[in-house]
Amino acid sequence: MIGATSIYVMMQRDVFISYSRRNYDAVMAIKKEIDSAVGTECWIDLNGIESGSERFETDIIGGINACQVFLFMLSGESQQSEYALLELNFAKSKGKRIVLVNIDDCKMTDAFFFKYSLSDTIAWNNQPQHDKLLRDLRRWLSKGDGQPKQPAPPPPAAPVIKDKVFKIEGLEFTMKYVEGGTFMMGATPEQGDDAMDSEKPAHQVTLSDYFIGETPVTQALWRAVMGNNPSEFNGDNNPVESVSWNDCQEFVKRLSQRLGYNFRLPTEAEWEFAARGGRKSKGYKFSGSNDVDEVAWYGGNSGKMTHPVKGKKANELGLYDMSGNVFEMCNDWYGAYSGNSQTNPKGPSSGFNRVLRGGGWDDDARDCRVSFRDINDPSYRFNINGFRLALSR
Repeated sequence: MIGATSIYVMMQRDVFISYSRRNYDAVMAIKKEIDSAVGTECWIDLNGIESGSERFETDIIGGINACQVFLFMLSGESQQSEYALLELNFAKSKGKRIVLVNIDDCKMTDAFFFKYSLSDTIAWNNQPQHDKLLRDLRRWLSKGDGQPKQPAPPPPAAPVIKDKVFKIEGLEFTMKYVEGGTFMMGATPEQGDDAMDSEKPAHQVTLSDYFIGETPVTQALWRAVMGNNPSEFNGDNNPVESVSWNDCQEFVKRLSQRLGYNFRLPTEAEWEFAARGGRKSKGYKFSGSNDVDEVAWYGGNSGKMTHPVKGKKANELGLYDMSGNVFEMCNDWYGAYSGNSQTNPKGPSSGFNRVLRGGGWDDDARDCRVSFRDINDPSYRFNINGFRLALSR
């Protein structure tokens, strides 16, 4: 699958794995088993490399040209993946040994079967076929002495990037690290009939690494920076509200000056990727759960007021209140979606309203979904609107 920059330096690998990113966890487990059992190191695009990018030719095209065996991870999703099929067609045109590895017991679509039925196909969950593939890989990759090749040296360990903890006026707040990646933004299947026209079409987005606030900005943090508290529902640990988008710009300006970092509001794409759990996403409808009451203060349980942050379950990235409590303002002007793939989108260059996300204490559960979009005039202040900080890596 193709998307963002790979973290591996390209080197000759004997086995190239092509897959759909929706099968990421299952495919990584298969790669690990093959690497260990065969004594090789399969090349796989961990983050996605965009077609036409600088590294596409060296990594994707170069990787397929260099491999001896091309493993296509056959699934319902990969049969529909434009990029995975692009890789498969290229490997076929180069006469590579192709094995279709059925990873989820799916059936081939007629269109797929018509083109690729002559390739070797094995069912990974069928133990005899599974074991035969491992034996075949050892044989195909063996040296002249009949012994398996030694595994390639592991890539350099990626540096561990930690969350950032800041302190101002004796008050600490945490910015959680979000590893970049590629995801489908908008009306994805789990949103079902609740998805609205403004969330369509779903489209592929690739993001770089960034940091995002563990919680919405609290009243205590606002007071420490601005010297006042405009909120209607008072509480130091409650999210600040009754602030406008313009007010937020002044807040991030002052905070940045005092701490020496360029704080900002998240882009709409950054907000949604984080709300979905980033690369750890489990595909929930709300941020961290399919049960809105587990993760959100909303019209059904809030008592018509905000609540202290961290009062509900965190999502997969350890982020709180992405669904409910207060709507969160994003940096983008509001605009209709395009179906085109995008990298680090920032929204329209101009507009009339800024984007709101996440739903709030007075909203229906439908408004607390990870893909729901709303709007607000940048000068308006409402007691249901707050915001969350972001920081580029």
